[in-house]
Amino acid sequence: MHRWRRCAPPCPRAPDTGRVRLSLLGVTLVSAAFLAARWTAALPSWLFLAVVLVVLAQKDLAVRRLPDAVLLVGYAGGAALLTVAAAVTDEPGRLARSGLASVATLLGTLGLAVATAPRLGLGDVKLAGLLGGYLGWLGWAEVVTGLAAGFLLGAAAGLWAVATRRGGWRAEIAFGPALMMGALAVAARHGPV
Repeated sequence: MHRWRRCAPPCPRAPDTGRVRLSLLGVTLVSAAFLAARWTAALPSWLFLAVVLVVLAQKDLAVRRLPDAVLLVGYAGGAALLTVAAAVTDEPGRLARSGLASVATLLGTLGLAVATAPRLGLGDVKLAGLLGGYLGWLGWAEVVTGLAAGFLLGAAAGLWAVATRRGGWRAEIAFGPALMMGALAVAARHGPV
């Protein structure tokens, strides 16, 4: 029989490690978005992306799903804010490249998802399209390196789960945060946009 120890209120509690990790992820994503845009016309769009990604990361880590409603808000808000940034800076070419990168990334990862079903989910495909659009604002090289970095981080997370026996070779992992971190690391490394 287990005995519960009583203490006088307020009783000390163990920290909620899930919330701590999510808070650290949120701070990291917002910081990377800020480093990517700094004080440019694109800063509001990158900060908006960071907020959307924090919500998506929370859902993906909790239930292994990336909600379509949040992704749709990310696409719509990102397109609107990047359009404003393109108008302010008079760079319509960047906006066009951003749109093309989003579509190309979406189609490329959809093909990969079909080829590797069920390893890569459709939520991950839609997230890759969103991130591809933002990386396209920076350039084509950033699209390729940002998504490659995300896939490498995802593979590393999977190997870590196997090595620490938290999952087997076929275990599901939350792939969205890896894609997010890879994309924003490349964006932050790129510098002001």
